[in-house]
Amino acid sequence: MLENHALTRTTEFFYLRPNERDAQTEFSVDILATGEFIKEVNHGPSLSLSCLVECKWNSPEVKWIFSPIGSHETALLNSTQYKGLIVSINDFIPNQKPAYENTYGKLDSKLPVCVKGIALHSNDHDNNTISRGLHQVTYAIPNLISELVPLANLYRQYICPILVTTASLHILKRDLNLDSYQRSENFDDIADKTDALIYYQSPGPELTKYCNSIAREILREGGQQAAQKPLDDKQAEELEFQLNVLNRSLIDSSSQVMVVNYRSLETILDELISAIHEFGKPPEGSTEDCPF
Repeated sequence: MLENHALTRTTEFFYLRPNERDAQTEFSVDILATGEFIKEVNHGPSLSLSCLVECKWNSPEVKWIFSPIGSHETALLNSTQYKGLIVSINDFIPNQKPAYENTYGKLDSKLPVCVKGIALHSNDHDNNTISRGLHQVTYAIPNLISELVPLANLYRQYICPILVTTASLHILKRDLNLDSYQRSENFDDIADKTDALIYYQSPGPELTKYCNSIAREILREGGQQAAQKPLDDKQAEELEFQLNVLNRSLIDSSSQVMVVNYRSLETILDELISAIHEFGKPPEGSTEDCPF
């Protein structure tokens, strides 16, 4: 299926992060699928899309149930802080001239945004299946960004994190109280079925600390830290500012993952590739050339 959408280079993606005992441990995401999409405007460089895909198999009766976002998350998603589901690597290059793009809205506006998920079995529930899958993808995102930044001058690069499941996806209806849930005789009375959604999670201290370590690696490998001699106060202040901006961008980019039922993956990939092809176009009415 991935190959049908020009995502032909596939491999498992490995990375290191501390486990619950704070020991460096190898984790992985099932598939890293990458494809290049040539822009014909001015015969410029291609666009590259990398999809981090984690797969979770469930028995047929399993339902994944999510809560819709609340007022706090809604305000955040409507702010300039929200970067969107599709991550642009150019956001992580110091002094990079912005391209004609807005990754938010290309796919995000078509999908419901949720928080907190639980797997519901016929006679039981599981709090861990969804969170484990999301964690595997979430912590892979800053690592993949770190790997792709050195290649950013060759391609316009994007990342999309995806959690694919065989479970059906459902979103709890708003404005229902506990009594409504308890009295409902039909599951459809309390939840709406969906093919895909965006899972948003506010970053906790563990993810913040982890992204900070990745940000330091990116700056170090990019030659932004002068290890040979001490920094004066102005240089140290500038470096700290760059570190904070980069760390914030990593955190924001790791805060959302697309969750898709496997039967709808083909359609979602079509929309994703369509969104990628739209990137880089000059704003409507602009007389400037496309930068690539």
